[in-house]
Amino acid sequence: KTRRKGNPVDPSAGFRQLYQIAFGAKAFGSETNLIRGTAQFRWVKTLFKNHRLVGRAELGAAYFEDRDLNKLPPSLRFYAGGDQSMRGFGYQSLGPTLPYTIKSDDNEDSTNSNDSEDEVLLLTTGGRYLAVGSLEYQYYLNEKWRLATFTDFGNAFDDLDKTLDPAYSVGVGAHWLSPVGAVKIDVGYGISESEPPWRLHISMGAEL
Repeated sequence: KTRRKGNPVDPSAGFRQLYQIAFGAKAFGSETNLIRGTAQFRWVKTLFKNHRLVGRAELGAAYFEDRDLNKLPPSLRFYAGGDQSMRGFGYQSLGPTLPYTIKSDDNEDSTNSNDSEDEVLLLTTGGRYLAVGSLEYQYYLNEKWRLATFTDFGNAFDDLDKTLDPAYSVGVGAHWLSPVGAVKIDVGYGISESEPPWRLHISMGAEL
């Protein structure tokens, strides 16, 4: 359901809500029993001339048996990161991880362990739960351009207790208001990390 006021591609105010639920059962041919639900919210409010606030939230939960994790495709797990999720982080780069090792020794016959240095990386596997949000302030320079500053926060989790320790980022952007929606160039900085990453995000479309 969507309500908006003003220009459809650049509304002055509005609220959008979207709910989805998915169900799978072994009795119907699924490899695992699954219940998965998501809720998305977007809110826009013009406080006074040239000053606008945009809020966004997305929640999700999936219930399935632990032993069936390897049967659940990645598309049904939850991830965070990217233009429409957590700016400052790569697409679907946030969520529960598993370590895996890359062998750097090309000589399989080598018996000297000093000849190789294995690299341990983290593989993002997706989580049972998702909770991400964003708050953005926009200032209109004129009818075609506006500036923005924002903060994004949240993550994908396997344990609800970990929602108290989210990732978060801050950033700035410049938006060109084209006839088909805003073309947004945003720079996000993941300040929750020990070595904060930054990313350039380019997207297009209206908030609602």
